[in-house]
Amino acid sequence: MTFGGTGYAWTNVTKKLSFSLNGSIEYDQDFLMDGSTLYAYFRTKKLQSSDFHAQIIEQPVANLLNQMTPMADTFGRQLLNAQLAQGFTVIREANGTADFSVGTVEKGKKPVHPYEVRGEGRVTYENLRTEVHQNQRDFIGPIEVEDSKRALYIEGTVDGGQAIDVLFMTRNDGDASLKLYLDFPMTGPLSGNPIASDVMQPGAPFKKIVPVPKGIYYVVLDNTSTAGQVAPPQNPLDDRAAAVSYVAQIGEVP
Repeated sequence: MTFGGTGYAWTNVTKKLSFSLNGSIEYDQDFLMDGSTLYAYFRTKKLQSSDFHAQIIEQPVANLLNQMTPMADTFGRQLLNAQLAQGFTVIREANGTADFSVGTVEKGKKPVHPYEVRGEGRVTYENLRTEVHQNQRDFIGPIEVEDSKRALYIEGTVDGGQAIDVLFMTRNDGDASLKLYLDFPMTGPLSGNPIASDVMQPGAPFKKIVPVPKGIYYVVLDNTSTAGQVAPPQNPLDDRAAAVSYVAQIGEVP
């Protein structure tokens, strides 16, 4: 398998780090059955190539050091190789639903997710936990809605003692906003207005249903003062990260 693309991450040394990567990997394939549930294993056989290049580094001192010695490229390549070496597992149920996890999931077990999803007739796009650091965003998507009379369902909770914005965007505005996020060290305004928005309050269950026409969308978790309603406190010596557990789904309009 060959792969390539762009992405972003956060560390306490670099703050926001955007990057490009590509590589090629060969897997050994195997499967086991647990009743009517299929466990497909893709174990790494040979990492043929991998490459990682830092694009922007928010922290000025770290950016200067990386220009002198490519520490971010070296660290990123090591991290990438360690992740790829784990392989992955696909779990397919008899009803056609599937789940995925990095590494090996033993037969009969399931990946750990923040939310238990059962029998709601919705397609689950993501069911994860993430950290949105001070002056940062996390882009969920692109989420493809293939039929009319559908809605985006977002449930979540936030830890960290502060509220964050939850913003819904069309693909064009979401793609443009993501490109700005990847190309510039400091996080600025979004490229376009959200089609819907709300605030996720700390410690309180959050649920938002947004009816949408057929199309492709993003959901943006925003911990900045340059978009949305919330203006989080700014302290250069104290990163105010918001730990967010969420599930993003597509379902019928209620």
